[in-house]
Amino acid sequence: MASQRTAFAIPGDGPIQSDLFPVLEYAAPRAFYIGISAKVFERFDERTRQQAVAPPDKLATLRSLTVTDVRSVFFPFSTVNKELLDGLLGREAGANVPCVFKTNAPPAMSEGSDESAVTLSRAVAALHADDWKQAGQLAALALQQNPANAQAAYVARIIDREQQLQQAADSHSTR
Repeated sequence: MASQRTAFAIPGDGPIQSDLFPVLEYAAPRAFYIGISAKVFERFDERTRQQAVAPPDKLATLRSLTVTDVRSVFFPFSTVNKELLDGLLGREAGANVPCVFKTNAPPAMSEGSDESAVTLSRAVAALHADDWKQAGQLAALALQQNPANAQAAYVARIIDREQQLQQAADSHSTR
């Protein structure tokens, strides 16, 4: 699913689990009882729709797995991502889902071809080139172009964190 590089960015703003504010203690049992699965995570899976923001070493490792390797993991144990499972099983529901394990499926980051999606693709390219300033500017522009673009907000949070980590590393190396 998400890596340490991107998992923090999934929730965005909202309540934070703490001892004084125990969100999970109440929400998780209720969801389990009524049989709700966490479908929202499918949109943030680096094995499918978020390949563009996945760390390159993770993608290389996943792409190197053989069909036998993939089946040995996903078929006895399954996955919370129904889209991924449908794609691996060759079901119609998973036919158009990008999948890191299928060489014929193109990687995808965001759906749509509006101006903000194009700008966001450029932001991700700058992120991979370690050009934090350009990536941050492009992600902010994508959000300006379409403030409702949840994908742009997600990528902007990733870029912001990467910038903070880089600044911290730079300040340590100058000491």
